[in-house]
Amino acid sequence: MQEKEPVKTKEKGCVAFRLLTILKIVSEESRRFGTIEIQEKLRSFGYSYSLKTIQRDLTQMQSFGIPIYQDENSPRGWRIDKNHELSGAIELLKEVA
Repeated sequence: MQEKEPVKTKEKGCVAFRLLTILKIVSEESRRFGTIEIQEKLRSFGYSYSLKTIQRDLTQMQSFGIPIYQDENSPRGWRIDKNHELSGAIELLKEVA
């Protein structure tokens, strides 16, 4: 069976999908995720994005009020505050899309 080629697109709906998928990845477990690990998980879903795009997305989600935090370790990792209510931030993401 031939493997699907990763999808890379700039369509507005796909940006929202990417943001929501990254949010899902980071909120799956109570631990930090490195940008490379997030990139690999996106690839496993058939999507290919640069590390810079993923980092920009994570920073953008922070500006939306989503409780995603970058630690100061090396390499840096991202985690989500599980005690924070996400419903308002997710609605904001849907509006941006």
